[in-house]
Amino acid sequence: MIERVPRYVWPVLLGLAILILGPIWLLDDDQELAIPKRTEPVLTEITLRDVPSLEPVIAAPLFNPARSPVVELPDEASPAEAEAEPPPPAPLPQLVGVISARRGKAAAIVRTANGEEVTLKRGETVEGWLLKSVGKGDAVFAMSDRVETVRLDFGNRAMGGGAGPEPDTEARGNEQRD
Repeated sequence: MIERVPRYVWPVLLGLAILILGPIWLLDDDQELAIPKRTEPVLTEITLRDVPSLEPVIAAPLFNPARSPVVELPDEASPAEAEAEPPPPAPLPQLVGVISARRGKAAAIVRTANGEEVTLKRGETVEGWLLKSVGKGDAVFAMSDRVETVRLDFGNRAMGGGAGPEPDTEARGNEQRD
């Protein structure tokens, strides 16, 4: 008696037939294989510039421990500029919101000095301030040797989804009479 062939056998046989017969059909004997020809290398012109004097390099070799950088003295006009105070550092960004996910990933939404709101991940900078870490309600920023913690300000948040208009004083008076 002939047993019934399982359903998955026919697709497998068809796939094997395509794998075997496909390359044979693609490699027709009438076609020649196109082998690219070797091309000659392209020559380009190189212009050599004159090298300035090598005396400074010879005087202070690159890997000499006594080597020191050449310090150029400032001009006469430079001391007035040097006396001017450096510009004040950028103001600390204001923390507007915190986005946190499981596994410790978090981002901070900050408002810059010009009022633009920016989303930052740990390690990104805004106006020179580097975001070091983000907590539940605060963020730590660093600039050069300063480290500052900025907290969310919940004091200006509207309660109940926003502040509605003030109720009429007449309606308030009517409620008290009832």
